[in-house]
Amino acid sequence: MRFEAVKQSGRTWRLMLMTFDPMGGHDGYTIVESRDLRSADTSGAGELNAGRYFAVAQYLEGGEWICPAYAQRSDNYNPSEIASICYGAESENCAVKLIVKPAMPQSAPSSGH
Repeated sequence: MRFEAVKQSGRTWRLMLMTFDPMGGHDGYTIVESRDLRSADTSGAGELNAGRYFAVAQYLEGGEWICPAYAQRSDNYNPSEIASICYGAESENCAVKLIVKPAMPQSAPSSGH
């Protein structure tokens, strides 16, 4: 799978993708991917193995990481996407949008003929 986090606000945000692991250090979850979107960044992307993930976004304020008041599946997403989630201060605000898509198919090697 591929994921992309697109930031609309000037704040620094952190996106963490976790899997459930009863022996994990974060209340049964293990962080498998983390991306910081600094104030100058507008997006960050990466790849994940197929599976189920718990996604958390936090913003930096006063030296502390804060969970936003709002996180919900985006109303406007493309049917080719696995998920599209908005994080923000309220339902009308999508300060960071997480988009998850299937991995790009590998192209077949050319035969050289």
